[in-house]
Amino acid sequence: MKKHVLLILSLIIIVSISTVDAVEMYPNLVVNYSDFSFVSSVAVGYQYVYFGTTHGITRYDKINKRWANPLTTLENFYDRRIYTVRASFDDENLWVSTDIGNFEYSRTMKLWQPIEKLPKDETQSKHLAPDPFYFAPVGYNYMSSGYLVDEFGREYVLTDIVDDNWANLWLGIWGLGAAWADIDSRQIEMLQFGPLHIDITALCNVGGELWMGGLTDSAYRAGLTAFDWRINEFDYVQYSDQRRFLEADIYDLYADDDRLLAATADGVWIIDPGKKEFIERLSRRAGVPDNRVLCVHAADDFLLAGTEFGLGVIDMFSDTSDQMARVLMPSLTVICLESAGRDIWIGTDNGVFRWRPDKEKLGRLNVDDLAGFWAINDLYNKDGVMWVAGENELASIDLETAAIEVFPEVLNYGGVRAVAVQDTLIAVATGYGLLMIFDGVKRYQQLFTVNDGLISNDIRDLLFDGDYLWLGTDRGLTRFWYKNPAL
Repeated sequence: MKKHVLLILSLIIIVSISTVDAVEMYPNLVVNYSDFSFVSSVAVGYQYVYFGTTHGITRYDKINKRWANPLTTLENFYDRRIYTVRASFDDENLWVSTDIGNFEYSRTMKLWQPIEKLPKDETQSKHLAPDPFYFAPVGYNYMSSGYLVDEFGREYVLTDIVDDNWANLWLGIWGLGAAWADIDSRQIEMLQFGPLHIDITALCNVGGELWMGGLTDSAYRAGLTAFDWRINEFDYVQYSDQRRFLEADIYDLYADDDRLLAATADGVWIIDPGKKEFIERLSRRAGVPDNRVLCVHAADDFLLAGTEFGLGVIDMFSDTSDQMARVLMPSLTVICLESAGRDIWIGTDNGVFRWRPDKEKLGRLNVDDLAGFWAINDLYNKDGVMWVAGENELASIDLETAAIEVFPEVLNYGGVRAVAVQDTLIAVATGYGLLMIFDGVKRYQQLFTVNDGLISNDIRDLLFDGDYLWLGTDRGLTRFWYKNPAL
């Protein structure tokens, strides 16, 4: 009997060590972000304020007055719903109650471990009940029973209020996230952090800022998110100047000079990324074949909108009231768009097409190596090479020599959604994780998953940015340090 017990304990230890090694193999490889707007609990340490949310823990550095990286997918502790969070006075330990049990975190060991129950709160902070004496932030009204109401009549309950004994009140608000108030003035100020969407489908770099859009699953969070990750600040475009509420799924983003174009289920949105303002919406009235736009692109004087009913071509002049529109390929679904010189490459549900606007030439790309490519999920032009991503196919086309190289490595990974390239590194978004193909002297590949710290294996879009690779997933945003020396 003792031998059996020892054998079982040995197996448990081996499995535990393997789990830790799988994540700690690449230290600091990822930082994950998600929808942190639903706060259930607040705790205060010496330097940080901790907000327990439905997608992990966010940390506000109250000394330096800025957000720190969130605790969402750390060693041995994956994206969990937090019911209660407590902190030690020196920030060394955290204790949380989650949807799978209670855990303790050691900042020195960088490790979460299960515990039987949470310890008592021994800090000097006090949890307060809501009272009538608060002043709401701009755009809201405060109700004396402890919730905010916006101009659309939506209610946001104050779930936790903590007095840190230093004249600060830290508030958790269900649906709006974290907030702060001075204990004397009681004026509530929002501390916004995290993307609007959980399911992020589109990424775009605009002047060093990361913009993202996704699928709307909540009436509370809709619009576009801008993230300046160098200073860890999020901003949002949610309303137009006419106070029109932007609530639609977003499928694609494209930056063109001083405009950001968004392909949405509500037409094409045109955004001023500098002012963070909504400018205009283009729909069927403007010549778009359908209000559900799957992809968007701009070239010369044309705005291109791909839909399930073909490609809408809108001639954009100095005055958008003079727009003229036409439809190409009305029998095809246009999934993605890319430009190469004066050519527009069009990915459809029936292969790749090329269109030359100045010569009015449109034709299907017919080559034997791409014969099996039907639904084209992504087109990506980099350094004179066009990358073509099909459902389970990936190929590169040299735009000068027309040489084609096929990458069979992408088979059996749940479908290819998007591709990005940096030097000899090929990043592929799949349904089973991030597939990295190292195309050097000897080609090899590696799949990164939640076991390596990713927030999800379901990758929707990706984008290289300096030393990092951004991943849009169905559970949030991941910053992947692809230049990590451990790799």
